[in-house]
Amino acid sequence: MYHDPLLDLVVPGLGFIGGNNHNNLYGEPDDRGILNDLGWEIYPQGLHDVIMQVKNSWNLPVLITENGTPERADRNRAPHVVAHLREVQKAIDDGATVLGFMHWSLLDNWELQEGYRANSQFGLFHVDRSEVDANGSLVLHRAMTEGALAYQQVIFESRAANGSGLPTGAALDSAERKFGTIASDGSKVVPPTKTHGRFWEGKLADGTSVSVYLGYTGVDGKLFGLLFRKNDRVWHNFDVRRDAQGFFFHESWFDDATNAVATADHRVSYASDVWTFSSARSQRSAVSTRERSPVISGASRDWARSRNLPSSP
Repeated sequence: MYHDPLLDLVVPGLGFIGGNNHNNLYGEPDDRGILNDLGWEIYPQGLHDVIMQVKNSWNLPVLITENGTPERADRNRAPHVVAHLREVQKAIDDGATVLGFMHWSLLDNWELQEGYRANSQFGLFHVDRSEVDANGSLVLHRAMTEGALAYQQVIFESRAANGSGLPTGAALDSAERKFGTIASDGSKVVPPTKTHGRFWEGKLADGTSVSVYLGYTGVDGKLFGLLFRKNDRVWHNFDVRRDAQGFFFHESWFDDATNAVATADHRVSYASDVWTFSSARSQRSAVSTRERSPVISGASRDWARSRNLPSSP
């Protein structure tokens, strides 16, 4: 942590406080908690302590511009997200003003000291830089991590509880049950006690492959989801809604062509672990991940072989 009084001499009132805890501790004899893949100690309570130091010393608001962990495999990113948002929520409850929280980073990126080394992958979405197409160009396939799902879960449930979107204790309790957390002192990873959702895979009636993820909130058990259109390699959010005609998925995304939010409603029915989608434009279906072989059902024409993923409780 530092406070630069020289900045006050240049522009009065512009004194800046910041800091980091980037130290490779592998091989060091000192007692410590869990280390990430770059050897940095994971100590969630430190985030709360820094926020409160700013509050108590200068009574200034705080904007968290980077918080994340590097991992070559997606093991503890979700617990890391949950644990550090919990410390932010504690600081807010203790009277601190937190303007925002920015996870580092959205995608795996080029790190100044590490380049594209696997140990330095910070992304909520993993970027595969090994696959090339027929022309020899990088495909750069992006895959969602559990960290992204945990982050979305906390945001979704917090916004449902309050318009400001500030993280709530109930949302974090729910995320801890579904994704686990890291002890405040960094001594251990606390595993989840429930699965956080389910995946289905299948094909649209026009042959387009899709993946569907459905999660649920701990506040009221409301379902929400993500739909991945494999041809376009994009994820779209959707809410599960109900009207007089039954259930439908309300899909939304930002349309670059029109520079506006676009939406689509898809009528759905569910039976024998199969979701069947229908709309004015096409028929869509997806098969539960508990299925082990292709299945033909309803309006579907073809099924993708499913992965062995856990079902929800």
